[in-house]
Amino acid sequence: MLVNIEIEHVGENDYLASVPEVNFNASGDTEEEAIDNLRDIITGTYRLLISLPIEKLGPEPLRQLEFFKSLQH
Repeated sequence: MLVNIEIEHVGENDYLASVPEVNFNASGDTEEEAIDNLRDIITGTYRLLISLPIEKLGPEPLRQLEFFKSLQH
């Protein structure tokens, strides 16, 4: 499954990369940097979520975890 990443030029040297479905956002001086930063946030969040007991997760982290699981199919 592909992930829809939105890129927005928000300033002279500022880009915002986001995955709106799961509320992940990152910025950078270039599109590539914003995407790399977003990748880091997604990877870090995934590692954190799978390390926690599912019963300890709130609604938004649970939704994000389900999103990650849907990518594995």
